[in-house]
Amino acid sequence: MNPKSRYRGSGLGLGLAGAMLLGSCTQSASIVAQFSAADDASVRAVLHDQRDAWNRGDIEGFLAGYERSDDLIFTSGATVRRGFEETRTKFRAKYGDEPQSMGTLAFDLLDVRGVGADGAVVLGRWALTETPQAGSGIFSVILERQEETWRVIHDHTSASEQQGGGEHDGGVGRQPRQKEPMKAQEVGVEPVEHEAGGHEHEREVR
Repeated sequence: MNPKSRYRGSGLGLGLAGAMLLGSCTQSASIVAQFSAADDASVRAVLHDQRDAWNRGDIEGFLAGYERSDDLIFTSGATVRRGFEETRTKFRAKYGDEPQSMGTLAFDLLDVRGVGADGAVVLGRWALTETPQAGSGIFSVILERQEETWRVIHDHTSASEQQGGGEHDGGVGRQPRQKEPMKAQEVGVEPVEHEAGGHEHEREVR
């Protein structure tokens, strides 16, 4: 056999092997980059742990689900709070750290959606009972994978209408708006100018 031919064949084999190895690595990387069922379960576990901590009066355990940095964003109604410490201060001032003041928290997770490999957006409904701050509403949180765990980096919580506003309900709960007196024109009657006798009367609008 011609040595040059053997060399060319050997080079071709190495080239094919390299291409296959590269393809395998690329495929493995794409698999790792997906938001998996295990990630979904881990994200749900963070929120369930928060709920359980809240219901045993453990405010610090509840806050452990948040990113502990100045980058944390907590929006409630028209208010934007930044940073873990500010969020912590507001929660403790509003609810204390006892079951009697924190009440019972329940929620339904309506949607958990991965954003790339290391992010997730969760939509849910919440209800807080057995506390003066009771209420219910909607929340959406963004979680990020941080050192093999998941943490909430953005929390938006809002309350259903016709409720008293509270910290956890987003501070946007409102009492029902009082009905304003209806003017005569609004009920099918309009005023008529004074007649010669000085008496004002109303006539029905047809």
